[in-house]
Amino acid sequence: GNGAWVGAYTDVTYDVAIPANSTVDIVNQAGDVAMNVDYVVFTGQAPDPTCTDGVQNGDETGVDCGGSCGTPCP
Repeated sequence: GNGAWVGAYTDVTYDVAIPANSTVDIVNQAGDVAMNVDYVVFTGQAPDPTCTDGVQNGDETGVDCGGSCGTPCP
């Protein structure tokens, strides 16, 4: 009914560097006045992966380790 709690509540904080000329779309359910976010869409070119960016990317087998980083993963 009206005002009923539906679903689960999750509080998320995420810091991200968005490259120039990129866009961010935040999409909510049609008519959802509470502005519950269903999903977020990032478009644009991501920066090239590095072995010091705090993200498992490229050919890394862990965060900033393994693969071409040359540092063994714990």
